[in-house]
Amino acid sequence: MCESCFDRFEAALGLAVDLVTHMRSIERAAVPEGPRSPTKPGSQVIIPASWLEADRTWSELHELALWCDPLEFLQVDRRGTRPGGFGSRDTIEHVRGRVALAVDLATHADVTNAHTARLVVRFYRAVQRALHMFPIEEYSRPLPYARCRNCGHLTLERRAPLEYLDAITVLCINPDCQWEWDPFMVEVDLTEYRKQVEAEQAAESEGEAA
Repeated sequence: MCESCFDRFEAALGLAVDLVTHMRSIERAAVPEGPRSPTKPGSQVIIPASWLEADRTWSELHELALWCDPLEFLQVDRRGTRPGGFGSRDTIEHVRGRVALAVDLATHADVTNAHTARLVVRFYRAVQRALHMFPIEEYSRPLPYARCRNCGHLTLERRAPLEYLDAITVLCINPDCQWEWDPFMVEVDLTEYRKQVEAEQAAESEGEAA
């Protein structure tokens, strides 16, 4: 395996846990009511696209990890996890644990072996595809009209969460400030600003009418 492919493999291993849990958490599956799920053909259980992509990524990672260390407890899990995907009722914590285990096993892959190298390439390509479809990093977004409560400048940016369970925050990018705000506080300020603008527009309209 060339150095470039190996670098991609290491990068994919570093992203796998957060990426798969991200894909499992951004949408919710339509789980049938009742204790049992229908299994007959034509079942109307809707699986989110992000879950399907998470299953594809997991399938490639699972095959690689099992090849590196064929542990029986990685094959089937009582919660419903299978080599080809996760169960519809699997929790995020459970998914995270299974992926972390597989990543740990795949870390020891012997990339000098031809079959291992093929599995490695399939895995990192699956990660690249998933990352393109469901990126885990969102670019910062400026918030127009919202002033920082500390410095008073229009220098607020929305920062999306980059890791599992991280919160959405608003950061003042003024080098002399750098305060971090709760998005709710910024929304309150924007609401007040909108009311002020509407009041000024109403007063202006009344003046023109007079």
